Amino acid sequence: MISRFAGWHDHMFDRVQNGLEDWFLGLAARFVFAGVLLVYLFNSALTKIGDGALGVFSISDNAYFQILPSVVEQYDYDASKVPFFPTTSS
Repeated sequence: MISRFAGWHDHMFDRVQNGLEDWFLGLAARFVFAGVLLVYLFNSALTKIGDGALGVFSISDNAYFQILPSVVEQYDYDASKVPFFPTTSS
């Protein structure tokens, strides 16, 4: 019984693999990879931009903590004091 199901499984997936050739597995892997990581990338981007539709043009205070922790440290961890174009001093 199990060998019959295993044979049916092998037969069906061999037909699928032969019909789709070599391009499908790579394409499917890319879609799965992008689908999983796109959520994390989008959520990370939302923590760095301001509120509203024009929020992409204003950087959130939290972005400085995440992107430039050494610069925020220079301003005593007060992100509101960080200038728009911060410079690092050595």
